[in-house]
Amino acid sequence: MGFSHDRRGQSVVVGTVILFGFLIIALSVYQVQFVPAENSEIEFEHSQQVEGDFQDLRNGILQAGSTGAAQSQRIRLGTRYPQRTFFLNPPAATGELRTTEERTDLEIRNVEIGDDAADNVKEFWSDRDLRFDTRSIQYTPGYNEFRNGPRLTYEHSVVAAEFPNDAALFRSGQTVVGDDRISLTALTGELSESGVEPRSVDLGATSQGTRTIPINVDDETNIVLPTATDSPSNVEEQWNNRLPDGIEAEADGNEDTVTISFDEEGEFRLRLAEVAVDDSESADAKYVVRVGPENVPSGVDVGVEVRDTYNNPVSDERVYFGDPDGNETEALTDDEGRAFFSTSDSGTYNASINGSEDGDPHYESVDFTVSSAGSGGETNRTYTVSWDGGNPGTIPIDSETEINGTVKSNNEPLTNATVDFATNSSIATFQGENNTSTTTVEGNFTTNVSTGSEEGNVTLFAASGDDIDSTTVTIKDRVVEEVVIDPDEDQTITSGDDIDFSAEALDADGNVIEDDDGAFDWDAEGGTIDSEGLFTETEAGEYDVTAEFDGVASSPTTVTVEEPTPFGVFAQAEDEFGGQDELDAAFDVSGNTETYDFQVTAFRSGDTQGGTVTIDGESYDLTNGAAQQFVRNNEEIDLLDPNTYQGLSQTDEERLEEISRDLSDQSTVSNLTNTGDVKLLLPDIREQ
Repeated sequence: MGFSHDRRGQSVVVGTVILFGFLIIALSVYQVQFVPAENSEIEFEHSQQVEGDFQDLRNGILQAGSTGAAQSQRIRLGTRYPQRTFFLNPPAATGELRTTEERTDLEIRNVEIGDDAADNVKEFWSDRDLRFDTRSIQYTPGYNEFRNGPRLTYEHSVVAAEFPNDAALFRSGQTVVGDDRISLTALTGELSESGVEPRSVDLGATSQGTRTIPINVDDETNIVLPTATDSPSNVEEQWNNRLPDGIEAEADGNEDTVTISFDEEGEFRLRLAEVAVDDSESADAKYVVRVGPENVPSGVDVGVEVRDTYNNPVSDERVYFGDPDGNETEALTDDEGRAFFSTSDSGTYNASINGSEDGDPHYESVDFTVSSAGSGGETNRTYTVSWDGGNPGTIPIDSETEINGTVKSNNEPLTNATVDFATNSSIATFQGENNTSTTTVEGNFTTNVSTGSEEGNVTLFAASGDDIDSTTVTIKDRVVEEVVIDPDEDQTITSGDDIDFSAEALDADGNVIEDDDGAFDWDAEGGTIDSEGLFTETEAGEYDVTAEFDGVASSPTTVTVEEPTPFGVFAQAEDEFGGQDELDAAFDVSGNTETYDFQVTAFRSGDTQGGTVTIDGESYDLTNGAAQQFVRNNEEIDLLDPNTYQGLSQTDEERLEEISRDLSDQSTVSNLTNTGDVKLLLPDIREQ
């Protein structure tokens, strides 16, 4: 028996080979098309996460600068892909986090120091440029598939997202300029991290922003902010959208700066701080100011406060104190940068820092004039100084309390009399730089007493002419009864807008214990709110905003963030297409943040029709239904509706949605050109 012509089983082998071939093709298609798409989605999710990390980093920097509390923020540098049994992944996506080169042009130009600043504050700040060193922090992603991942930059209280198409959007509000304040937080230190795993950024205040400088601005005043963004002109509009009315920003691409200017004169309080991203040392002591009046009666303690180049107190700084006989004592400043000394004999006493002699430079020392009782400078007149009986006998710790009194001469109110104030203990001081007051036409004067965290009894002195009056008050722990925030009614805003909350801590009698917004712990239940109460959440949802002080929280204000109304670009041909007609048109669409370049091509060839829309270089093909509607039926189509196109990736859909949210009823179409057989009518922008 022969088997040379036996073909039994051949069909099974051939079928197996064909099936195996189909399997290989299917696996190849999945590897080429679906694996990159899935990895792109993973990278997109990581991009959203790292933006949230950068928001936390920004809040940590501002909180460290305002409170002095050390912060640690985690940044997720990269991401990994899920393991696949039969398919290959690219290397894990990495990211780089670094500080930029130090810039020396953070500057305030053409300002005048206010009259109520202490003499040494005026002399120090009027004798130099208001120029500071600073850096930016940047995160650069290294994705394998997601092409639209933004580079993130933190600088000057804002987080900027820069996209590959040169667009730039702020992901936070700004705290540089408010209605009556200017706040600048400089960054120092070096940071350089790269890889996949999360990294922690440790933040510490080298100069905590606890003091302010009164300044006067006018239309020649500028705040120059160095920027590390690739195109400063792209962030100019973002700054202008967030600045108060009458204050404008202008970019300078040659200098890589954004300059903020003022339209009119105004009075502001300037608060400065410096935060380090490494273990940089605290700022050095630069000058000294009095704590209390220059002229005091003998036996009253006098005090000074040492400040650094950012006008903030310096602790553990040595102060030298000389009496009229040439004897010298030393003391270290406390946590508030203050040192106090006793006086006895009348004469001139001097307090100095940095080993300066004879007040050189002048702002490194201050003098006190001590007089014996009854030796006032105006002995030819009889003054009567009296604290009011209605002044509080108890003052809370960590507070500022107003107290009042009168000055009379021959039992008649004395007008324009100068009143000096002093205390016999450092647990209470008189607020302000000069610690003096001037009486009104009724002979009344007013001052404010500041207390620290220490309890006890303190004697307050008021001196004018040849008379001194004293009163003893008790400093004790305050009790916060209620915290209220404003606005206290529920709010609704559109994504991208912000709300500036304020807060007050009250005692049982309704007296304000604290009203500095930066002193409260703000929370928005997953939303974004900074240390000053500025709510800037962009993700739609409901957020309960509260402020807490001394363990007492306010009632929540619910903020509803709504997505911006999406707008479409509706296009329609002038006529129906003939059998071999083509349409080729181009136009520009202005959005809220940028201008978009549109190109529309469409054709009909017998029974076949089709079309392509290109937006900023990205092309999308019309579905057969959209092409039928546009070409054959001469109906309009929405060029930003993902359903208009076929084969869109998730990234494509998100890009179209992003553009639609950037348009508004203020958007316009311009520069329409037509070069085809059929012309495109001027597109219409309206709500989808």
